[in-house]
Amino acid sequence: MLLLPQSFIESYLQDLTDLERLEIMSLIFNWYLNEPLPTIKNKLVKVLFDNLLPILEGHKSSYTNGAKGGAPKGNTNAKKTTPLVLENNPITTPVVLENKPKEKEKEKDKDKENEKDIEKQQLQIVLKKFNL
Repeated sequence: MLLLPQSFIESYLQDLTDLERLEIMSLIFNWYLNEPLPTIKNKLVKVLFDNLLPILEGHKSSYTNGAKGGAPKGNTNAKKTTPLVLENNPITTPVVLENKPKEKEKEKDKDKENEKDIEKQQLQIVLKKFNL
């Protein structure tokens, strides 16, 4: 895939004459198709093409490396794991772990229960006092 940076197009190609633009574009296409490059007579076109060449090589290598697809060899990030097989069970079954409340959550629950008990006791005292 041939990519030209937008900044290159905006800043350089617009200011060129039609013949210079044609010459640099033909150089780019020849390079991309791995054809031999003709001798460049125009110094401005040569300077522009020489500055653009590293960018094009980077894009071309990224494109060819990306065409291989996937992560590089030896990468174990996406390695598949085998499911757990229980003894005496020929069928593999996933193991589901129960969500156990954390200690802090348990303490909060106890505190809430204690507060409710205290409120009930206070309410009962008030009810007895007023004989309700």
